[in-house]
Amino acid sequence: DLPRYRGNAPVNWAILNGEPHVGLCLHRMEPGIVDGGEVLARRHFSLTEQTYVGDVHAWLDRAIPELVVAGFSRIVTGAAAFEDVEDALPAPRHSLRCFPRRPEDSRIDWSQPAATVHRLVRASAAPYSAACTTLEGTEVVRIWRADLVQPEEAFLAITGQGIFRQDGCPVIACGEGALVLRQITIDGTDDADAALALVGKSLRNRLI
Repeated sequence: DLPRYRGNAPVNWAILNGEPHVGLCLHRMEPGIVDGGEVLARRHFSLTEQTYVGDVHAWLDRAIPELVVAGFSRIVTGAAAFEDVEDALPAPRHSLRCFPRRPEDSRIDWSQPAATVHRLVRASAAPYSAACTTLEGTEVVRIWRADLVQPEEAFLAITGQGIFRQDGCPVIACGEGALVLRQITIDGTDDADAALALVGKSLRNRLI
């Protein structure tokens, strides 16, 4: 979404930042400037609390060829109109230089608010290696799908602790609010249902 996001992993960063959409731009390359050339065409894809990074990649698979064909058709027909990328950023938003992310950057900090953890889960899901944590500091747990949940009563719990189950899925306390784990795996096993059952087996269990 030029010029808002320039550089590496812009889709992941946009989800992490809670942006309303991600962008796709066809633009001129400028020597020595990261994603700084004039924009010929652009598309947007809306992000909601239910949008995962895989959904964006599926859209990109469709949208990239369409945008390239449409853009070059405008060049061939003489209808191309380039947009100065610096004029495309409404105030008070700022241009952000994005840097690469590594798998370990998706390690969950349960002291963060549930909404922040949820964005990390959505930004780290397939085709990436998932947001991760450990069960009691041993087994590596990968969280592929989760939902925000509002407990019916106020609670006191250690962050990362299972506080109840919803439809058989463990609900985990965060620094603010809670998250219900819908799809998880444990490294070394292939049984996703068994993974949910193990994490939700006891209220004494903690994800660290």
